[in-house]
Amino acid sequence: MSAAAHAAPDAGSVRVLMIEDDPEYRRLVERWLEDDEQPGFEIAFAPRLDEAWHRIGSCDVIVLDLGLPDAAGMDTLVAARDLSGTLPIVVLTGMDGGDLGRRALRAGADAFVPKRFADPSTLQAALRRALAAHDRGL
Repeated sequence: MSAAAHAAPDAGSVRVLMIEDDPEYRRLVERWLEDDEQPGFEIAFAPRLDEAWHRIGSCDVIVLDLGLPDAAGMDTLVAARDLSGTLPIVVLTGMDGGDLGRRALRAGADAFVPKRFADPSTLQAALRRALAAHDRGL
């Protein structure tokens, strides 16, 4: 993990908890978010849902994969929503299905980004929209 993932957050930074079991994909997303300066993102990781619960209280937004070693599919999102309360959740997953994004939004996700369409600007925009929606109480 980079120093940015361990550093104390700046006053204007957004604290992201990424729940993802693929270390290579975590590093890729970390690079994507470190490249963004407005706002700066501070990133923490958990490879399993059961390891994320103690970090949830110190984050502003969750990036969640739906395929984890201890949870799979929509059950992952439902469990994460139960653990996180009202925190925004951006689903970033390699799972695919015609209506998976719609189902994820109905189940409590604030944004849905398929990994195959993910890039730095798409993910950063999804995080900002999810945070803004929560700030407005949507």
